Amino acid sequence: MTYSSGAYSEQRARQLIVLRGATVIARNYTSRFGEIDLIVLDSDRLAFIELRYRSRSNFGSALASVSPVKQQKVLMTAQMFLASHENYCNRYCRFDIIAFDGPRGSVSAQWLKGAFGLAEHPNYE
Repeated sequence: MTYSSGAYSEQRARQLIVLRGATVIARNYTSRFGEIDLIVLDSDRLAFIELRYRSRSNFGSALASVSPVKQQKVLMTAQMFLASHENYCNRYCRFDIIAFDGPRGSVSAQWLKGAFGLAEHPNYE
């Protein structure tokens, strides 16, 4: 994803999040394990969101592009976020994907809540 497509998808995702009543609390949070595009408070849930944009489906959809390796990096980065932000550590957490497919003029958006995660951890859905 180029910077311009990344900035475009992040702007669209923030609009979608606000329209659905959630609040962005962090953008592009990084740790030694990787990056989380958006961290959102959605009702009483803390959502760690991976953004993906695909203008063409030659190599699969945006949703399908979130590999198990990327999921693991997001999970470990979320643990670092929770360890350094005690005010959020007692909330239930989930891991979402907001996927954008299609050329910029006709992009379709899909917010898949609970797309992946650690079912055995008490804070994770």
